[in-house]
Amino acid sequence: MAADSSFGVALVGLWHEVAQAGGGVGFTDTTDRADVARLVAPIVDDLRRGRALAVAVDQGRRLVGAAVLHPGPGARAHTGRLDLLVVEPALTGCGLGRAMLTALLDDARARGLDRVGVEFGQDDRVQRFFERFGFQVWGRRPGWQRLGPGVDRDETIMGLVL
Repeated sequence: MAADSSFGVALVGLWHEVAQAGGGVGFTDTTDRADVARLVAPIVDDLRRGRALAVAVDQGRRLVGAAVLHPGPGARAHTGRLDLLVVEPALTGCGLGRAMLTALLDDARARGLDRVGVEFGQDDRVQRFFERFGFQVWGRRPGWQRLGPGVDRDETIMGLVL
């Protein structure tokens, strides 16, 4: 899929759908599409300008999965940060996330990156997913994500040396 406005609209829809289903994707299940769109616009711009790596999967011309990695700037140019990995809720567990992350890590290696980091709300299932790729826990941020009044969740920081 091209990094254009159609892709942006499809990504907003997918990301919002995953958030509404309770996926730990940086939004609560009550987030509206406009909040998601504000984060998608710079991602699409970064993809257009070659400042990000991405993998997208469509099924019947409908976006069902996407992953985005930003290479680090300056002295961190050998690193990358996985900023997004979303799979349509109905397809969770079918290997789509694994395939996208594998492709993205292969692309990162080919571009000379040798470290990749990811941050997410504390979730044992998500942590185990990344551990299967060799990611290790590098730290935690207590109470970093606020899911609602009085509902804070730690954020897990993981990294992988490629």
